[in-house]
This record gives sequence, C-alpha cells and structure tokens, in this order.
Amino acid sequence: MAPSRRDPRSVRAVRRIIAVALVLAAPLAGCAREEIVPETYLPSSAWDEYRRSLQDAGLAGTALGGDWRRVADAAIAVPVDIDLPYVERGTFDSREAHAFGYRFPVARGQRVQIELRLDGPVPEVFLDVYREREEEAPLHIASADAASRQLIFEPRADADYLLRLQPELLRGGDFELTVQVDAALTFPVADHGMPDVWSEFGAPRDGGRRSHHGVDIFAARGTAAVAVTRAYVRRVREQNLGGLTVWLHDRKRNLHLYYAHLDEQLVEPGQWVNAGDIVGRVGNTGNARTTPPHLHFAIYSNGPINPDVFLRPTRGTPRAPRADLTMLGEFAATDASTTLRAGLGRSAPNLADLMRGTPLRVWAAAGDSYRVSLPDGSVGFVAANSVGLASDSANND
Repeated sequence: MAPSRRDPRSVRAVRRIIAVALVLAAPLAGCAREEIVPETYLPSSAWDEYRRSLQDAGLAGTALGGDWRRVADAAIAVPVDIDLPYVERGTFDSREAHAFGYRFPVARGQRVQIELRLDGPVPEVFLDVYREREEEAPLHIASADAASRQLIFEPRADADYLLRLQPELLRGGDFELTVQVDAALTFPVADHGMPDVWSEFGAPRDGGRRSHHGVDIFAARGTAAVAVTRAYVRRVREQNLGGLTVWLHDRKRNLHLYYAHLDEQLVEPGQWVNAGDIVGRVGNTGNARTTPPHLHFAIYSNGPINPDVFLRPTRGTPRAPRADLTMLGEFAATDASTTLRAGLGRSAPNLADLMRGTPLRVWAAAGDSYRVSLPDGSVGFVAANSVGLASDSANND
C-alpha cells in the first residue's frame, strides 16, 4: 500500500503549535530574548525637559544650543556669592544664551523663598536649586513651578545652596529676583518674640550636672502658648520637672516639640493643630514654681536641637537696588579703577583689580553694585559709581 499523504494545512498547524510551545518554554530554559524597547524618558525638572526638547529638535549640537548648555554649567560652577535677603534687577538679552548662578548659606531651621518677576514679554525661565557637596557634584533639590515662578525650601542641614536662573533660548526681557530667608517655625508664645527669651539653649542646670535643652520664654501667666507649625498632639501629661506639658510631633520635619511649665493644657492626645492654634497657657508648674511664669520650649530629633534658628525672624527686608537701572544690558567700561568681587560688599573675595577703561557688560543691579561680565568670561560685582557707558569712558580719555 502506498504511504498516505498528509494535508499541508495540518502540517502547518502542528508546526505552529510546536513553535508556540517553544516560545513559552524558552523563559524556563533561560534562553529568552526580550524585545528592545526604549526606556520612557522622565524629565527630572522643567530645565531638563527643555534640554531634552533641544536635543530632540536637533538644536543641542548647534552653536547656540551648545552655548545654552555651557552657560548653564558655568552658572553652577562659578556662581556669585550673595547674602540673604537679596533683591536684584536684571535683564536677559534675547540674542545670547544666559544663565545666572548665585550661592548663599542656609541653616537648618530656616525657610528660603525665591520669587522671580518678569517685565514685558514673558519667556520661560527655569529656577533650580542645588546643594553643594564636598568632593561631589552639587545635588539638585528643587525647581520652581513654571506658572508661579516661586520656590520655597527648607534645608535638612546647614549648607551652601546654589540657585540657577536661566531663560529659554532667544527670549529676553527684564526681571526682578528676590531671595528671602525666615524662621521655619512661628513663635510659640502669642504676641512675643526673641527678646523674651531669657534663658538660652545649653545653659548649665543643677550646678552644671545637666544643660538646658530648650529656651525659656517669659510672659504673663495665662498668655497663649501656640503651635509653631501643623503638628500631631502626641502626649499631654503632668511631670515632676516640666509640670503640665504638651508634646507635639511635626511629621513633615520629623521634629518633636515640647511645651513645659504650662498653667493649663488645652489640647488632647491624637488631635491635629495648625500653626497659631492654642495648645496651652503659660505658667510655672513643675520645678519652675519659684520662677516667674514662662514657657520652656524645646525641639528634639535624635537629641535636643537649638530652637534659636527655627524661631529667629529674618534679618531685615531686601532693599531695592540703588544703582542706575538704565545701565542694564549696556556695554560699559570702568571710568575709574575698581575691584571685581565674587559677591556684594567689601568683604567679598577679590577676583580682579580693574583699570580705568576696562570693558564690561552690565547684567543686573543689586544694592550699590552691578553684576557684570568681562570679555574673558569673568563674572562678579563692581561698584556702580565706577561704571559708565563705553562711549562716555572713551570720550573722557
């Protein structure tokens, strides 16, 4: 008998079944080959998203795109030093790539608020904050919201911070930058302040056998003791040393807040309070019976923390620039010998001694100084009264 012939369609079906079985078995055998799928791009900031858009548009490799990235790096690498509070009036030239860098110290317990205001056409301007680190690149910690152009942050430790201000390419206009610093917490006794602190953190107690872990704020009996921030009421107790006490937990900052010697407790455990809510009233209970009424206020986080920085208000208000704002953006020259400094004030490091007639470009005004750039790329501050228009300086020679 002749051998039977198989239906080609049946052969193809069997082959498909075998192929599917092999595919399903392959991962078990450790021989699977995954498809190559590009990773999803997730920008770390608005600045990073714009950088990627330049790259996708083929502009990153152009001279202008390269300049934009170069000045961004330079603003972080060589910032000017400023003290807070600080206000500056400046300008962007739409014909150039711009990035301005600033460095300032901030202590744990302070809150920094940065605000940018723009005049005229509104470009996209990126505000980014970095924390300086020893032997490592600065760490990016925050970016301003593009719509509000405001940024608020609190440091986790004392450090120097960097602010970079950079607009999109081919966009110009004038701006005002304000950087302010204030206490992170409100004051714990209503209608009182730091002058009412009579016993400070670390003062000796019991003949030097222990130290004072908080501050004593003196006020009339019955004065409201208030929450310094939004917090959770953990304990409401009476103790031998502290008398009537209240413990709050600031979960955002992981701080434990201690109120002692109260005359009255006005909160319950498990309750939430907001800044300014009354938690008790000033008294002299506990071991303070022989002293005038006062609030013992302390902060703990892996041990006691000096409350001073957390409570001390800002050092004044920022003063508007007093230099001539019509010079902003102008090509100018020194009309007297002067000094290029790394920051404002005579105590700032000296970057260069400038002879009369040194050409420069004026970018911003702060106090009685201009922030300028020199032809060699150096950036710093010079006294405003030593600068004139380039044509005027030439006519005086």
